[in-house]
Amino acid sequence: MSDGPASPSASPSPSAPSPSAAPADPTAWRLPGQRYRSALLLTDEDTGGSSFVLNPTVPITKYYQVSRRAYHQFRDSCGYLNEHNVDEVYLMGNRLVKFLTAVLPRHSQYGSAHQDLVEARDEVKLILVDAGRMLAEVALYLDRLEWDRWRQR
Repeated sequence: MSDGPASPSASPSPSAPSPSAAPADPTAWRLPGQRYRSALLLTDEDTGGSSFVLNPTVPITKYYQVSRRAYHQFRDSCGYLNEHNVDEVYLMGNRLVKFLTAVLPRHSQYGSAHQDLVEARDEVKLILVDAGRMLAEVALYLDRLEWDRWRQR
């Protein structure tokens, strides 16, 4: 994934910074977007949007199923990414990544050596890689939108 101004393939993008408008630091144009994304995540955290609780009596296979459904929903939403839904898609991706990296590994069955659970865990790890890639594309799209808004001020 490039940090340059190329557009995400899944959706049209706002105009990226022109070479003459871009600051000396080639990534500095992303600063308004990074600030905006940080504020989105703080608000989401404050409102409980990204808080998760695992029930130890629920088999991890149920959480793997939920992870797959959330991934498919995120992937489908990325296919329809636009300026009207980008905030929610970004939050959805962050919630999925947080669940897969910080929450799910705390389940008592996560480290199980049972073959079915190992295969399911490996599948979820692949989902995490793909979700991280898509999240980076959504962040880039959001940064472009914020760059355009910042330039129009």
